[in-house]
Amino acid sequence: MNCYTLIRADGVKLDDILAGLEKNDQSMENVQFTYEQEISYTLTNEVQRNSGQMIFSKPEYFYFKQDKPLEQIIVSNGKKVWIYTPSYKQVIVDAWSRWINSGVLA
Repeated sequence: MNCYTLIRADGVKLDDILAGLEKNDQSMENVQFTYEQEISYTLTNEVQRNSGQMIFSKPEYFYFKQDKPLEQIIVSNGKKVWIYTPSYKQVIVDAWSRWINSGVLA
């Protein structure tokens, strides 16, 4: 099994990351990463910090855990998607095809 690790993406262009992933896609079975994102709203001088982790496992498994700003876990087996929000004590189950086409990840 091949393992590719990206330690930091500071100063790296998204196109370069995507090109590298596409080049190695055939041999990769799993991709896992953590992320931190900071969004600054200039009109309100607010800053939103997002963080979490993603795991993709071929051919169709997906795990996404968002820690901030609201804890949420999204899991898919390629046919269904489960969205769990602990603070709401709520699980939403939907068809993957409907959920992915809703533009929620766009």
